[in-house]
Amino acid sequence: MLVLGEAPSTDGFKWLEVAPMWIDSENAGQTDLVLESEATTMGGQFRILFSLQTVVSWEQLDSLVGKLTSSGRTLVNSAIKGDLDDSHFGVPLSGPDELRDTTERSINEITAALAGFYALHGEPNQPAGNEDPGPTELTGKVIRLEIRQVVAGHGLALAASMAIGEVEYQVSLESAGQVLNAQLKQEFTQDTLFIVIEALRQIEAPVRFITDADRLEEPVATPWRSVGVGQTVILGTGLGVLPAEVRIQMEFS
Repeated sequence: MLVLGEAPSTDGFKWLEVAPMWIDSENAGQTDLVLESEATTMGGQFRILFSLQTVVSWEQLDSLVGKLTSSGRTLVNSAIKGDLDDSHFGVPLSGPDELRDTTERSINEITAALAGFYALHGEPNQPAGNEDPGPTELTGKVIRLEIRQVVAGHGLALAASMAIGEVEYQVSLESAGQVLNAQLKQEFTQDTLFIVIEALRQIEAPVRFITDADRLEEPVATPWRSVGVGQTVILGTGLGVLPAEVRIQMEFS
């Protein structure tokens, strides 16, 4: 993991923004920055997978194995700012059957496992008044959220927006001026479904999210809460369903 910077601390945890760094530079995709041997103290070529940029705790990291050199830091900073052309990055996958897609999946699984700790512990505690989930029955204005599979885009801007593990599905709402955009993710080690809110407009009152699927005996509701950009909302743990199966509604208080 390459440490990109510090994230806000919560509940005694020190959080770091990181991105996976892999030695197989020949497998670099269109959002992977390729580092030549002079860019690090370790020698050899690497690729930085900005598409899997995430947040981990200091305690999850083991030991320092190398550092970026001065030229390496300059290159990475330029990539983050969007100042590099495509020659510094890899090429897109030609299709789902391409051999290097198997490597991508393995890295995704490792990153998702690490990122799940932040999903469970990284968000500041909610005020006590918002912790009661109340009945599962719908009691207020309810809107079903649109869920669609993310189509890979181009360039680092898309990659840098991807936090906490692999992005598979986008959750969205646009109704009467109210807007919510979020990433839907799953942390597999504890079977946790969660969303990461990316955009929000005209949604100020406490809300709750209600998740349903054909394989669930009954819908699962989150606690009532106020939401904000950058927040992680856990939809449920141990549900035994995948993101592709779920239906999500948002209820307004």
